[in-house]
Amino acid sequence: MATELSSSLIGPTCNLVLGIQQMIVLAQLSVNRVLDQIEPQQ
Repeated sequence: MATELSSSLIGPTCNLVLGIQQMIVLAQLSVNRVLDQIEPQQ
């Protein structure tokens, strides 16, 4: 959704939205990694 929004934006606002999207993805990866360590997949 953030990628689609950024395609309609120009300049610094576009970069800001893409940066926020990247932070969200990194947070999701971090949470998944912690969950895998707490409860490994079978």
